[in-house]
Amino acid sequence: MRANWERHWAYRPIEKPELPGNGHLLSSLSKKSGWGNNEVDAFILQKLRETKLEPSPEADKATLLRRVSLDLIGMPAPEKFGQ
Repeated sequence: MRANWERHWAYRPIEKPELPGNGHLLSSLSKKSGWGNNEVDAFILQKLRETKLEPSPEADKATLLRRVSLDLIGMPAPEKFGQ
């Protein structure tokens, strides 16, 4: 018995995937809510809709600073920077 070797994914030509909903899903949402700026967001939106979820509202600057600080150094930003 011989192993069935397939071509490795890294050596296959890049193919642009078709946008979910032909891109109409994202364009209708972005007009209503301002959410969804690029093609990647169409795939995220598809998964959110499959699980009956909606995108979260945009975070304020203090929340974004806290998230970045936690990601980069593992600690929240000092309080004086979050205001």
